[in-house]
Amino acid sequence: MKKRAIEFLRADLGTLNAMLASRAPDSNVSLIWRKEQVEQELRQLENTPLDYAEFGVFFSGEPLRSMGLDANFICKVLPHLQTLVCSRLKIRSAVMPPRTELPFVLGEDTTGAVGFALPAPDESDLVRDAGLKAAVEDIAKLFARLARNKIPTYSTNLDEDLIAALIGFFEILHTHHASTDVLQENLESHFDPAATEQTFKSLLLLPRQV
Repeated sequence: MKKRAIEFLRADLGTLNAMLASRAPDSNVSLIWRKEQVEQELRQLENTPLDYAEFGVFFSGEPLRSMGLDANFICKVLPHLQTLVCSRLKIRSAVMPPRTELPFVLGEDTTGAVGFALPAPDESDLVRDAGLKAAVEDIAKLFARLARNKIPTYSTNLDEDLIAALIGFFEILHTHHASTDVLQENLESHFDPAATEQTFKSLLLLPRQV
């Protein structure tokens, strides 16, 4: 999201600078105009504060069709993602009853991958979602650990519902041969189909609580 967009704009700016350096000055009018646009977009983005709970999960590979994400894939994977974040929000927030659904929206990142983003809440929701930022940070850190092949174990912070949601999430990714990127502020985790399969099988080996 913000981090990836900044990286994309910086890469675009580098390409434009290289093109400008290799062309005659009188043929650079359109490139100079484009460079100024990119520089303005980059300044605006760098000076824009992060969303209250900026968080996104984006998919590529087989589930991504020419018109967007496969609807069957969306219907299967979104409930698990909701459970993952809401299970942490229940711990991070004292508000009762706990939320069971969050306003994820479909979005596209700068690489063309499509997925779910969690935008900043309205002012009216800030009190209700006081623990939301901490909850998505927890989930992003959990995915980062999984990407490094550090499989969690059961604890008071990782209950059976959360582990079950993780297993269901990675099972769907594995079944649909999806690649996945999880983004949250400065955290970014990537799972290609091979990493997804490995993570799914490792999660299945976790002992079940009795």
